[in-house]
Amino acid sequence: MPTFSEMVPAAPRTRLARVFHDTLSGYLRELSPHSRRFWVLVPLTGLVAGVGAVAAVEFMNFVQTIAWHGKGSLLDVTQAAAWWRRLLVPILAGVIIILAGFVVHQKSEGHGTSEILESIWVRSGRVRLRSALTGGFLTLVAVAMGASVGREGALIYFGAASASWIGRRANVDADQLKLLVACGTSAGIAAAYNTPIGGALFGLEVFLGGLALELYGPIIFATVTATLVSRTLMQDHPSYVIPPYKLEHASELPLYLLLGAIVGVVSAVFVRTVETTARWSQTVPARVRRLLPVAALALVGVGGIAYPQLFGNGYDTVNQALVGTLPLGLILALPLLKMVLSALCASFGVPGGLFTPSLFVGALTGAAFGAGAHYLFPNLVPSPGGYVLVGMAAILAGSTHATMAAALMLFEMTGSYGVILPLLAACVVSAVVSRAITSESIYTAPLKRKGVVLPRITRPAWMQRTGVASLVRADAPKVAPSTRLEDVVLHMSMLPEGDDLFVVSDGGELLGVISLDSLREVLADLPDLGLVVAADVMERAGAVSVDASLWEATRRALAAESTRLPVVSPRDNNRFLGTLAIPDVLAAARRSDTNS
Repeated sequence: MPTFSEMVPAAPRTRLARVFHDTLSGYLRELSPHSRRFWVLVPLTGLVAGVGAVAAVEFMNFVQTIAWHGKGSLLDVTQAAAWWRRLLVPILAGVIIILAGFVVHQKSEGHGTSEILESIWVRSGRVRLRSALTGGFLTLVAVAMGASVGREGALIYFGAASASWIGRRANVDADQLKLLVACGTSAGIAAAYNTPIGGALFGLEVFLGGLALELYGPIIFATVTATLVSRTLMQDHPSYVIPPYKLEHASELPLYLLLGAIVGVVSAVFVRTVETTARWSQTVPARVRRLLPVAALALVGVGGIAYPQLFGNGYDTVNQALVGTLPLGLILALPLLKMVLSALCASFGVPGGLFTPSLFVGALTGAAFGAGAHYLFPNLVPSPGGYVLVGMAAILAGSTHATMAAALMLFEMTGSYGVILPLLAACVVSAVVSRAITSESIYTAPLKRKGVVLPRITRPAWMQRTGVASLVRADAPKVAPSTRLEDVVLHMSMLPEGDDLFVVSDGGELLGVISLDSLREVLADLPDLGLVVAADVMERAGAVSVDASLWEATRRALAAESTRLPVVSPRDNNRFLGTLAIPDVLAAARRSDTNS
């Protein structure tokens, strides 16, 4: 049997390859040198974040083995440890945090995700690498020695700081630096939890505050790169391994919605608990405040004597709840204790994240709800395990206000598709309920306490109502495709700086655009001016429809890094109508603000 390559003639294969090559090279030619440099930095950021995540996990395992004198999961080694070790090891971690603060003169700041938000929106993407390395080191040591916080704090902070350092060394502009920091942050969390899609959405929803299409490419490129690195260097498996669950009966959906509402209340309580303890810690005298990490970790040690499940991330306890082997007494006792201890650690200066502790609280809240539902409706709820998974996603949505990211991250972490519908519904309900109780998320509440106001990107109603047609300039310079190159040069010489020349057919259809940069490239080859015409030097024109709104047109212009867009009429075979100038849009915006 002939192969596929033998069945395809040589000429068509060549044309196919040429089409792909032209498309890719054409795209690259359209990018400015500044943009090309940025696109090189995006995968580099993902690579650094991925390697950092792998190194962090290995280092934390090393510290855990030394601190607890045993190998295995944190729950296994702490359960095997004597009661005095469960008390002293966390206290020793607190002492290390205090001593490190004296040596490097760095203030303990607890969970640092809010710091990254502030860096992106207030400090133009500037994150100190030295602080990230020091804070990351202390986070990994603290978690390995039992602190009730998550390791993801170190990975997110390192990803953001390394991206900021790389971007500043490459002299990218302020907007690109902000986006690069968000890429590094998303890459860090994607590598930590093996969630490239969820990590990308988490960065978009939490750190950039929206889901704009032009932001997808860089962030997904970074998260995929980081995840590939972590999967190559570490075993590729979901963070939580659970039996397959599915929605058995449609009548079970109201129970999941009720769980979403309950977890929404728990999420708001979690946020307010963290904020209450943080505000109280600020009232303590400065000399006493330095000792708060030891106090918080001493309480963790005391709780860990009776409940070693409170130490660290709590992965093993959550997995026990997922497979249904966790006793009911622990299911009822652990969520509140974990919430309080995690809030104390984060507020009293123990570096680390609150992402994983929130999953712990949500999982056991779901387990308790599932156990009750199974007792009341044994035929309807044959297994409570699905409620554990939904509780995890719901508390993430409620505490971070990132609904889609929460649902997709839990789906990727567990690999379970069976409960995706109730999971999505519960996330929405949880986020709505949590927002109704407290308007701030667990990441924005610390910024509000410090008086930092994040800018909110809004879509002005007048921009959505007003069409492009109202601001079209019909006097755009244009030439026919057969215009000789020497005439094209003459036309360009008479244009204002920065303006382009548009190539339009006899029927009025927009065929392309000639920029000054592209013309310079052609002239550098010293062509025969009599043989080259406008059609030979034109490039593809990124036009906007006359029916589009000003909001959509402005978004397109920002994505293309252009201040002027050609406007066409799709109904009339892309007839060229003129151009839309962004300064005209800004002037209209000022008039709108004045009138309102």
